[in-house]
Amino acid sequence: MATSSENSPGHESVVIDNDEVINVESNQTTTLIKNKVFFSKNNECVLIEKGVKGSFVTVNRFKHFGFIKRRRAKSQKIARQNDEFKTEDNKRRAEAHKIERQNDEFKTEENKKRAEALKIKREEEEYKEEERRRNALRMQNNRDKYKNNFDVMKSNYALKIKEGPTHICSCCDGLWFEYSIREFTAEMLTNKGLKKEFIDT
Repeated sequence: MATSSENSPGHESVVIDNDEVINVESNQTTTLIKNKVFFSKNNECVLIEKGVKGSFVTVNRFKHFGFIKRRRAKSQKIARQNDEFKTEDNKRRAEAHKIERQNDEFKTEENKKRAEALKIKREEEEYKEEERRRNALRMQNNRDKYKNNFDVMKSNYALKIKEGPTHICSCCDGLWFEYSIREFTAEMLTNKGLKKEFIDT
């Protein structure tokens, strides 16, 4: 059951008690959608929830939704000026994107979009030059890294391996490479449970 009473010009008070489709006025139509009702009058529309009572003003839905969208965008813009909010928002977006990318279809579609966008971007001469510089720098860094690693290995061989094992073990009197030797104190051996007779030998 629904009732309607005039409160003031352009305002109506409506109560919706059940799922009946009702006409508030003869020139006003209603459409029931689940437990919500759209009241349409003079090409204007407003959404009323079942069992809710109150006054409302019918407005053009496109203007109304546009106003809400602009107001929400403005409030989000102000909120994103806060670094803490921005960080949290980025985390939420990253997590949502991570979940979305677990879907193979979404991942394929996104890769296509990226490839297409990159193809268009590479047609710009300035972008091509920047990409060449980045690639050259990356290759140079890789060469330097491999060269440094090789130099370290060569130096290590010359200092510790080339002359063969040169360190004498105090337990067996054998020759060992430096990297094979572990130094222990009497206290460390005692803590490991070795007997004093063994330590003194």
